[in-house]
Amino acid sequence: MQASLAFWLLSGLTGLSAWLLTRALFPWTGGVDATIRAAMIAFAIIVLVGLALGSLGVLGLAPYLMTFAIGCAATLALPRPPRPRCRRRASRFRSR
Repeated sequence: MQASLAFWLLSGLTGLSAWLLTRALFPWTGGVDATIRAAMIAFAIIVLVGLALGSLGVLGLAPYLMTFAIGCAATLALPRPPRPRCRRRASRFRSR
């Protein structure tokens, strides 16, 4: 149970951080493009944190959770870009 909770907590923190970084750094070009970019950023975050904690000799669940929580809190402070506007499609039916 503890391992499952840790997995979902780490996944959520990483996914949220990656999504917020993607929205802050790249212009909106569509959902698929943003999802692919977020997945690449999430992978890079995991590798970077693993390399940093490994070089310090503190690999473990608690250091990972603390690092990802601090990183997620830092990404929440990033300025949010304006939301993309939806294009209005021309209706096939005329309004009466």
